[in-house]
Amino acid sequence: MRNIFKRFMPSSGANHVTTMSGQSHFVAKKHSHHPEFVGNVIVYRCISLIAKSICSIPLLVYENDQETQTHPLAKLLQAPNPRMNYQMFMNALVHHFLLWGNAYVYTHLSEIDNHLALLNPEFVQIKFDDNGYPESYQYGQNEKKKTYHIDLELDQESVLHLHSFNPDHPWIGLSPLSSCRSAVEQHNAIGAHNVALLNNGGRPSGALIVDDNLNDTDRQQLRHDIDNLYSSPDNAGRILLLEGMFKWQELGLSPKNMDFLAGKHVAVQEIATAFGISPILVGLTEDASFNNYKEARLQFWEDTVIPLLRFFVDRMNFWFHMINPNVHIGFDMDAILALSPRRQEIWDQLNHCTFLTDEEKRHALGYGK
Repeated sequence: MRNIFKRFMPSSGANHVTTMSGQSHFVAKKHSHHPEFVGNVIVYRCISLIAKSICSIPLLVYENDQETQTHPLAKLLQAPNPRMNYQMFMNALVHHFLLWGNAYVYTHLSEIDNHLALLNPEFVQIKFDDNGYPESYQYGQNEKKKTYHIDLELDQESVLHLHSFNPDHPWIGLSPLSSCRSAVEQHNAIGAHNVALLNNGGRPSGALIVDDNLNDTDRQQLRHDIDNLYSSPDNAGRILLLEGMFKWQELGLSPKNMDFLAGKHVAVQEIATAFGISPILVGLTEDASFNNYKEARLQFWEDTVIPLLRFFVDRMNFWFHMINPNVHIGFDMDAILALSPRRQEIWDQLNHCTFLTDEEKRHALGYGK
């Protein structure tokens, strides 16, 4: 199998990678494009929770409406490429989609080998035709770019673009981070304020008022002595000794008056809401109980995880339909353990239903005759 993944894997100590055709690409050096993700624990928790939940659901392949494990597509989903299994691939796919609002699946399908890989949305450019419709995708940086077709039938190398709805652009998705960016900044600012307050010994800033005039030398020396004796967490709680001509005046509002904790909780709720997650599931458990957590977890699966997975599956089916219209992928709702409380409710309702026969109850549960 030809190793196309050199293009996606930086070489040691450099930012140069090679395509399977021998052409060279240059990609950005390793750094963060999303400080909201790497620098905010709530955003990290939300995205990771959705990704891990989707990865736990195996995709099934059906040929002529019959499940099959021997079809090449089933093997492709189990190991999309030599460096990723299904869980790793779907985890990266969900992260791309939630961080950028876009995910690009590179497909290489031929009689020799089949594999799927993910293109970094940061380095993808969409080329449009005269009518404003996507025509091709360019991947890479500077002038070293490779072009991929939209239509899978035109070339064995193509790109499937998954994108969310964006009112400003019909073909480029919108990340949930765009709607909660102010809440993320607020949450980070509150955290930074608390850290700065702790570094100052838990005390707000203030002014040292001197009745007499000080020259520049005495003023600098006084600042130096105060920094050394009373700043930093190691000096927290030390008593400030002042002589008659000195007076300490506290400046600013205390954290209690500004109610930072309540503001931080509001920011957590807004961030979690943007990703479709209950605040209980991301650590805001002050008013949580076991029943609340149970309902929040069930709602998360029904309103966030399952709809997003269905969106991915529908787009992939549309893509693979061009190869074989008799083959499609799906997943078994009854195999999802998180939905067992809802299935139990349905079973109990059918069990107490007296106007249906046993065969009708089996059919309602999806077992058929």
